[in-house]
Amino acid sequence: MRDEIPILVVDDDEIDRRSMRRVFDKLGMLGQVEFANGGAAGIDHLLQKLLSKQLERPYLIVLDINMPCINGFDFLEMIREDAKLRNSCVFIMTTSLDATDIGRAYALDVAGYLIKDCASGSVLQAEIMLDRYAELAA
Repeated sequence: MRDEIPILVVDDDEIDRRSMRRVFDKLGMLGQVEFANGGAAGIDHLLQKLLSKQLERPYLIVLDINMPCINGFDFLEMIREDAKLRNSCVFIMTTSLDATDIGRAYALDVAGYLIKDCASGSVLQAEIMLDRYAELAA
């Protein structure tokens, strides 16, 4: 089932987006992944998908916290306030180990909180994330 899950990666860092492209390519899933350059672009992407009726569950959002303008927490608050986006499955993937950030993320109903690290660790984290989500969506 995880091979069919559409994924939106929301991250403002080009190097991190390239790294995530490699991760999903290694998993054979790059064709189902879309990328948004920051929180504002991510919100715009989701709203466009909703308007064109192309956003169907299950889908998954991989979200960075530290972004300018609309950061990850602002993004989460916005989608949790929207009736059509409220139940989005969101995994945080960030460099922040701050306990306050972790607690705040889970208070906003994220499905998981993953720490960005080396590429091999990211592949393993992505596999765990996708397997967990496939179980939840089943």
